[in-house]
Amino acid sequence: MLSDTKVELLNKSDVVFKKSLPASGSVSPLLISDFSELEKGGVRYAPTEPVLQTFTLPIELNKPISTESELELVFIFETTRDVTIILDDIGITTAI
Repeated sequence: MLSDTKVELLNKSDVVFKKSLPASGSVSPLLISDFSELEKGGVRYAPTEPVLQTFTLPIELNKPISTESELELVFIFETTRDVTIILDDIGITTAI
């Protein structure tokens, strides 16, 4: 799944960063859950739960940009099967 994900950073005229997430990265499998004892009437619960993970991607720009530049962060998901992707809390920090 990760090898099918690409991240791009664009300014108004060009791509300044482009990277595929490494195939060696791991995505945890879904947790198997059993809430069958809570199911009543027409209420049914999914047999799995998502596992939320944090990924860090160092960004090295292809070319220098102005500090006033407006940038666009693009995530490209090219999946070959039916998947659900939860993307939340995107943060950008300077190098530590």
